[in-house]
Amino acid sequence: MLELTDEQREIQRVCREFAAREIRPVSLAVDERYYLQMDPDLDEPRASIWGMDNATTQIAVSVFLDRFLPRFLEHSAASLSNPGGLDDPD
Repeated sequence: MLELTDEQREIQRVCREFAAREIRPVSLAVDERYYLQMDPDLDEPRASIWGMDNATTQIAVSVFLDRFLPRFLEHSAASLSNPGGLDDPD
């Protein structure tokens, strides 16, 4: 495995802090190697997908695509069709 530079470790730290503060809960964590964070109810359709290195990030993205993307897209499309939860003025 490649060693991270100081700059890469700092970026990793900032990303972790941001994800912990802004995107919760952890939907999936695997051996502290990769994480998928998103609202399980998808009230806010956003996700954080990351791994400890390039290989585990690729695995995390693949898992998201297989397990979460269809539901994520459904909820995202629904929120776009009715932004802000406003009713149609008929």
